Amino acid sequence: MTEVAAWYSAEPHTGYSFKMTRGTLSERFGVEDILGEFLKFGLAHVEYVEAVARKHGFEAAAAYLAERSFAERVATRVGDFGEVIAGRLLDAEEGLVRPVEKARYKDDHNWSMRLTDVFCTREESGKVVGFVFCEAKAGTTSPPGDLAVNAYTKLIADAEKESPEILFFTLEHLWAERRYAEHERLDDAMRRREPVPRAMRMVLVFDADCWSDDILNALEEARASAAVGELHDFIGYLITRTDLRALIEASYESAGRVGGL
Repeated sequence: MTEVAAWYSAEPHTGYSFKMTRGTLSERFGVEDILGEFLKFGLAHVEYVEAVARKHGFEAAAAYLAERSFAERVATRVGDFGEVIAGRLLDAEEGLVRPVEKARYKDDHNWSMRLTDVFCTREESGKVVGFVFCEAKAGTTSPPGDLAVNAYTKLIADAEKESPEILFFTLEHLWAERRYAEHERLDDAMRRREPVPRAMRMVLVFDADCWSDDILNALEEARASAAVGELHDFIGYLITRTDLRALIEASYESAGRVGGL
């Protein structure tokens, strides 16, 4: 696993009724290569890309990544970046496991999937002991004031559904990837008589110059006024970076390199 300090730093933040961690993406030289590897692994079937390179050459493999794995739409590129970073952040901060990389399975690489943004499991002694649902939001322009409230509302929906669709999606793809032992662990957890505990996370990745704490204040006010329900196991993460758009594009450029290209 890549050393956390090489790509971001974070610390707990007080001042809200919910747990909140604030951090920054690193400005170290070469951080785009680390993030590029995250993007390549999160958005592409790397083994298939390697097979294309062996059969047709590095240029064909790079073209495949550009045409099938990485979106041309700016909003989707930024959103995909946010989802990938969110998954890595939850791994680094909480030791959570992403059973499958959801974004690899898009029908259309230019559009986001209509499922929980990031799904993770908490595992102990070879068993799944917790489900974690995460809303990931990213942007390089000023976000709407209700962004956090809307994301929180979606998490409440996942908390209240008996079997959120992302669970079946994950099971199906574990089976398709012939990862049968992992499939059985998740399947067993879903079918237990006592429900597996659920945790909710929100990861916000935004340009530092465009971010406003009014967005988090709106969530605090909505929770206090009971305008939204209360999630008992909820943690928010805010990760910012100046010139985020430039970093995102540099990370995609790094991700698109194959072999000697």
